[in-house]
Amino acid sequence: MQTVAKRGWRHAGLASLVALALLAGAAWLWTNQPAAVNADELVQQAQAAQTNATAKGLHSFELIEEEVTSLDGPGASPAQRTQTLPGETRSVRHTWFQAPNQWRHEVQVTQSPVHGPDAAPRVTVADGQRIWTYEPRDNGVQVTAGQLRQPGQADVKGGLPLYGALDLGSVLDQTHGCYLPSLAGEDTVAGRPAYVVRLGATSCPSADASGFNGPRTVWLDKQTLFILRSVLRDTTDTRVAQTQEITFIRYNSDLPASLFTLVPPPGARVLDSRLQLAAAPSSAPAAPPPAGGSLGRLAFVRDGDVWLKTLPDGPEHRLTTDQHNDDPRWSLSGTWIAFRHKASSAPTAGEEVVVLAADGGARRTLATSRGRDIAWSSSADRLAFIEDDHAVVVDAGGSHRVELPHTTSVAWSPDGGWLAYVKLETLAPASGGQPPPRRASLWRVRSDGTDAQLVFDAGAPSSEFLVLAGWSPDSSHILVWTDRGFSASGMADGVPLEAVPAAGGSLLTIVPKMLAYPDFLAWTPRNGHLALVQGGRRPSWFGKRLAVTGLAGALDGLAQADAVELFPAWSPDGQWLAYTTAPTVQTEGGNEAKAASSQRRIAVMHPDDTDRRLLPSTPGAQDERPRWSADGRMLVFSRVLNGEWPQLWLMRADGADPRLVADDLDVQALTGAPAAADAAWNGFYGHLRWDRAYDWWQPASGAQ
Repeated sequence: MQTVAKRGWRHAGLASLVALALLAGAAWLWTNQPAAVNADELVQQAQAAQTNATAKGLHSFELIEEEVTSLDGPGASPAQRTQTLPGETRSVRHTWFQAPNQWRHEVQVTQSPVHGPDAAPRVTVADGQRIWTYEPRDNGVQVTAGQLRQPGQADVKGGLPLYGALDLGSVLDQTHGCYLPSLAGEDTVAGRPAYVVRLGATSCPSADASGFNGPRTVWLDKQTLFILRSVLRDTTDTRVAQTQEITFIRYNSDLPASLFTLVPPPGARVLDSRLQLAAAPSSAPAAPPPAGGSLGRLAFVRDGDVWLKTLPDGPEHRLTTDQHNDDPRWSLSGTWIAFRHKASSAPTAGEEVVVLAADGGARRTLATSRGRDIAWSSSADRLAFIEDDHAVVVDAGGSHRVELPHTTSVAWSPDGGWLAYVKLETLAPASGGQPPPRRASLWRVRSDGTDAQLVFDAGAPSSEFLVLAGWSPDSSHILVWTDRGFSASGMADGVPLEAVPAAGGSLLTIVPKMLAYPDFLAWTPRNGHLALVQGGRRPSWFGKRLAVTGLAGALDGLAQADAVELFPAWSPDGQWLAYTTAPTVQTEGGNEAKAASSQRRIAVMHPDDTDRRLLPSTPGAQDERPRWSADGRMLVFSRVLNGEWPQLWLMRADGADPRLVADDLDVQALTGAPAAADAAWNGFYGHLRWDRAYDWWQPASGAQ
């Protein structure tokens, strides 16, 4: 009995010890279990990981990603179902990254129902100072200087090459305003443990990319929080519309330096867009043209009417008679003139867009309400303009009309084959005294209105507004001013000028701040160099400096000390730069500003900042905005004299033989408001809109 009792006690003691151990273990597990994972916090950390890989201890990585897209199903928009053939588009991306700013990216379409598979991958390589882009379809290589600004970063250059599933920064940025993330579990992708985060459907849908409005789920690497997989379902949640998945990824491995340079393939066409100034010739600007030679025709506004004159000495001809017109624009052929017309002088009167034959014949009204921003194609007599909240693209005769909804600005490509346009969609009504959430995006469309393509999406809702600034001469890039915060006041004080590949991609910062005036930019006709006026603050009497750059290249400042330099214009051969110069005066307006404006002069120089020449003028004259004749021998410039109405003058490129060619230009066209002649000098903080008061057509080159 004693033995049995001892054995029973021993078993009871073991049971008690086990029970105590279990309780202790449970207590340890309870006190040491991982903190609950919060989906919102994961998304925020994923955003940070995309813009700063080194914060997660990464100095390099290599990844391969596969993408499958099918937007021809019930979740696609009618336009997508019309333009996309049934079937799937498949692509493979291979990316290498070496901190701080070296990377290589190769993408190849392996299946496409529209264009078929790529024969070879498209390649983009950056070494921290240069960016090479190779397009195998035309065997072309473009070289630019600089580094890429990354999604989610304001003016940061360099960093992660974000593409594909990794490049979902705009989606992640929207989670607080447009998605409600929730943790759906854990999984393994490409051998990496991952969190599964269900974002759901967006509450900020896009009308133009409705196929992307369905519910989305992302898989986040537990260690780095990179997006390893993204699955987008259609808006009916019945099928998968797009899958992006990393199938291989390797962190912090040694990568060969040869990856981060690109040797052009044999026979490749190489376009080097970095600034490379030729040696300045010793000769002066060309001699004057033969007497009696035609320099084209002027269209200008006087007393609210459009007038015409053949240069240099032709008679003036009045084209309209109702005194409510401005912004004349010549067509490519010189046969037509488009302009804005107000039905009356009342502030609320509608602004029509009218096209009139230059001989005074056929007249057509193409827009009847708030027409603006008229732009003719450079390849045909076809124009685009903004009417209310949409763009209109139409032939001079009124045929082949296309409308682009929600459009705020337009710009033709240099060859006239494409039209770039900015869309601004309101996502929800305004509330709480705040403006409504909006989405800004950049698109391009062919001149006949087909093949609309998204170039850049600023996110939904967007934190920045886009304003078109034009195209690069080779049509490879589209330029935009980015207004962060949708602030008209901020826009007036200067914004970044940026470029984006016309085929789509990231923004390249050209200059961090400049005033968003089209005549503060000028491309050289031949070698792709851009002259611009850099500097913020709205007054044009100080802090404005000329610079020349290649696309996304280093700025080469040209400004002289104690001077402002405005309105750059290249000679047709690219050897001379004409501009406006004046002493700098730190003022917001008033008599000091007026005195400074009255000292503005036309000057010319070589683009390497040599052989500066100040051209003759009249004492007290405000001479500005020079424009070259097509043969490079003459300059047309604008002049304001105290107490007189604005004028247009013509002189030789060396400053000789100046002559008045048009006077009494309309001050309201220049300033946007009725004003006396002695107030014409001011404009908006010293900037006058001369493009709204006249246009110059030349037979060899079209309108200037």
